[in-house]
Amino acid sequence: MDSGELQTLIVKDLSRIGRYNAKTLFFMEELEDKGVKIHLSSGNMDENFREIQTWFNELYVKDISKKTKAALRTKQKKWRG
Repeated sequence: MDSGELQTLIVKDLSRIGRYNAKTLFFMEELEDKGVKIHLSSGNMDENFREIQTWFNELYVKDISKKTKAALRTKQKKWRG
């Protein structure tokens, strides 16, 4: 990206670029400032909904993390007897 060799970034959807809202938006802004085009193979790249999509992705990651930790705690309790 910094060398100018990257012209287009093709990803499945915004969650593949990043999971955390602020970092993802900052990275995408950096790409665009360097002239890199972003293409989503699925989903909408509408700039009006970018913030909402990345925010939703972050909430999803946090929710999955909570559920995974809860499941692991339950398994540990069963294992300990």
